[in-house]
Amino acid sequence: LDVHASRDGGLVVHHDADVAPDQHTPGVRVPLASLTAAEIAALPRGPDRAIPTLDAVCALVGSAARLYVE
Repeated sequence: LDVHASRDGGLVVHHDADVAPDQHTPGVRVPLASLTAAEIAALPRGPDRAIPTLDAVCALVGSAARLYVE
């Protein structure tokens, strides 16, 4: 898993270190480290496409699999 810290120290799971803030500004990317965990959670991603926290992923997986965190 690719994990990045938010501005307030929250840990989120996302492949890239930056994210498009919305669908209306193509080509614009914002570093995850510049956003708080609440701001990341509020990004408009669509149904079932939210950027999860590391805690949420660990809770979902439980002991069913090993997680490799980067």
